[in-house]
Amino acid sequence: ALRALVDCDPVVQRDLESLWRPTLVLRNPSPRHRGGAVQLRLIDAIISDPVGPGSAARSGARVPPPQAPPEWSGDEVMQLLRRSRQFDRVESPQHYPRNAVARISEMMAWIEPMPGYGVQPILLTQLGAVVQPVPPRLRVRATAIELTGPSWRLVTSLQGVTATHAATGARLHSLGWLESVTDAGDTYTPSLRGAARTAHWSAPQLLARGPIRAEWELHAALERPERAVASAVEPVSRDLRSHDVVTVRATATIALDAGADRIDICIRGENPAGDHRLRWVLPLPGSIQTNHVVADAAFGPVRREHSGQDPREWPAEERLATAPLHRWLYLTGESYGLGIVSDGLAEYELLPDGHVAITLLRAVGELSRRDLPQRPGHAGWPAATPAAQCRGPFEARFAIVALPHDRATALQQLALHAEDVLSPVRGDAWRGIATALPAFAGLTLEGDGLQFSAAKRSEDGHWLVLRCINQLPSAVSGVWHLPRAATEVRQSRLDETPGPPLTGTGPRVRFEAPPHGVVTLLVR
Repeated sequence: ALRALVDCDPVVQRDLESLWRPTLVLRNPSPRHRGGAVQLRLIDAIISDPVGPGSAARSGARVPPPQAPPEWSGDEVMQLLRRSRQFDRVESPQHYPRNAVARISEMMAWIEPMPGYGVQPILLTQLGAVVQPVPPRLRVRATAIELTGPSWRLVTSLQGVTATHAATGARLHSLGWLESVTDAGDTYTPSLRGAARTAHWSAPQLLARGPIRAEWELHAALERPERAVASAVEPVSRDLRSHDVVTVRATATIALDAGADRIDICIRGENPAGDHRLRWVLPLPGSIQTNHVVADAAFGPVRREHSGQDPREWPAEERLATAPLHRWLYLTGESYGLGIVSDGLAEYELLPDGHVAITLLRAVGELSRRDLPQRPGHAGWPAATPAAQCRGPFEARFAIVALPHDRATALQQLALHAEDVLSPVRGDAWRGIATALPAFAGLTLEGDGLQFSAAKRSEDGHWLVLRCINQLPSAVSGVWHLPRAATEVRQSRLDETPGPPLTGTGPRVRFEAPPHGVVTLLVR
């Protein structure tokens, strides 16, 4: 789809192989203008590594690449994160693939805002015209004991990492720990047993000094039995707790990006153990209220109140302490709010001691069990689910955001932060490009509280359908910025029945969205 937007025909490009020039493709997968700190994947030092009949005599991948300077411009204003050698393969539906070994450079760069859903190809030799120096007031810096930026300051000590937000005064006294507890449940219902095992993060190691990204790396490990629960077909009295002990290892990176008012956290690791639930536990500041939370859900934010009722009061099934998490959580304090963006499993829990726990993985081995005290009988057909033990690598990304006390403003800002974390502007170098690729002007939605819903061809094939949702309790004026001028615009129902026309055409389509309304337009 991305190649179609920039009119890149792989067959045509392959026929011009002798003219290939690596091209960076910048893309903004969001309906609003965005730029700033962007991660780029650049490619150079390319050595052919043919595959197929007769390739043994032509392979050059065993030849070490020359230690030459990078083959792109703008290197003086970019920040190198890491380099590696990887395979790069160019595909074509009518040709044999072209394989190569290349040097891959992960870089951070500062770029000007791009239009919504915009795509901008540029030759690597011309990259200097796109990347810009980071404005001094937005730069970040890292040392072995401190991460600093315009908004956040993180300091490490023997007590852990402390984070302070300049504008709101928000203060986190720790970035938490890992918690594992035996889970004897099935894919429907957790059944937690015994005391939790915890692992605190190690002292940080410096990964990136800035000025575009400042980053630390921390480690944690905890031991667990390889198996903790008997198979569902075994007698209930049989204890199959394994005496084989394995180690669950995790690595956390904590980063500040230039111009980004948030703390980015990525937790990745290796899970060799079964029958347990692994969570990241984050202590909340004392001023944060934990009796209610606003959580993003499929159709908009949901306010959830803390219930002090006994979870076993309903005889049919024990109520869970956890709750669904779509993209983010919002908690309020005395003078500010705190948002947590999550890209992992969709589950969180507010703990009685003022902590929030977010699930990283649930390792269970049965689709349904009949021996759970939390639920009478089966919830589904019994079947072994060995892959649901989640053995192997895991990864989740988070961001912590300090927000103003006003709820409406805070939720708007949090939605924008979530979009930046979950769908960032990215740039990837394509090797097999011979002709200049045109930019795609994009499709931008403008208007406070308006959430992009759809851009699609109508079912009858005659229209472009544009749909958005007003998340606010008040009417909003909105504008669609189109890649080409519209000749006709009509209001529509959800079933794409054409309604009355809108006055005015051209590349900007203006409309009014009622409170909490869904607005569908037909454009051609």
